[in-house]
Amino acid sequence: MLICCIILFFAVSSIIRKRAVGVFTVVISVFMILMPKIVFPVLRIQEGGKQEMLAVPLQQSALLVKRHENDVSRQDLEVIYKILGDDVADRYQWWASDNVKGYSWDSQNDQYLGQYAIAWIHGLASHPETYVEAYVALQEAWLGIPSPTDSNAGDLVMQTYALGSDHYALPDSVKLGLCFGGFKNAVQKLQETINDHIARAPIVNLLCSRAVWSTWIFVFVLYECIRRKQRHCSWLAPYVVTFLFLWISPATVTIEGMRYLIPMVMIAPLMLGMLGSGEQTNSAQAAEDER
Repeated sequence: MLICCIILFFAVSSIIRKRAVGVFTVVISVFMILMPKIVFPVLRIQEGGKQEMLAVPLQQSALLVKRHENDVSRQDLEVIYKILGDDVADRYQWWASDNVKGYSWDSQNDQYLGQYAIAWIHGLASHPETYVEAYVALQEAWLGIPSPTDSNAGDLVMQTYALGSDHYALPDSVKLGLCFGGFKNAVQKLQETINDHIARAPIVNLLCSRAVWSTWIFVFVLYECIRRKQRHCSWLAPYVVTFLFLWISPATVTIEGMRYLIPMVMIAPLMLGMLGSGEQTNSAQAAEDER
């Protein structure tokens, strides 16, 4: 929202700029001051850890240690181990960084971040192909098109996860009332049918493809906008910004990756509509100019 407000500030008239500044101020006040500094402490809510922001570089360091531990200097290796643990190479999984970065951040690791940044740069200079591999593996679902004959195609389609909504696996879930109440088997059957058969069927698999909704529809809209030479393309800002944020995702082929994709799915019809609307507006303006 903040990035879009900045773009909007330069794309609209001076009168409307005040609104952009107002939204910018409200967002900053609520999400950077009110929520983390006041609401969270009062409700004893712990803020997210730094490991979420560092997911991609941490994943790259893990693969570096797994593949080239003997090539890494002792000093760099020690700082990687201090942040990620001595067993980081064994915990590496190409499809998600959770197993490497963990789910919480030890504030004691803050003192090593400067040294880690240097170690990460050293790794990039010595083994750039390893860093590229670790990165592309994490972002696979934004690029790969599912095939009906591929046994792993389920990783590239948008999955249904109805069973995850009741949290029945949590301790004391029955006592808390978090259970299906006898419908678990039916819901599980429906979920398996959608994920294993319907979503993977020819043609349908393209409609359910994560890459189609995340990347290729976006590329089409961007191409059409450039081809038509539309001057006022500020309406693309939310689409472009959302797309760019996809590429720092710590997981794309897992069910957790769906939460990064959903905004792109929801905004795509609006962007296609705006593309057509802009064409009509330009045609109407041209006709008016001729008259």
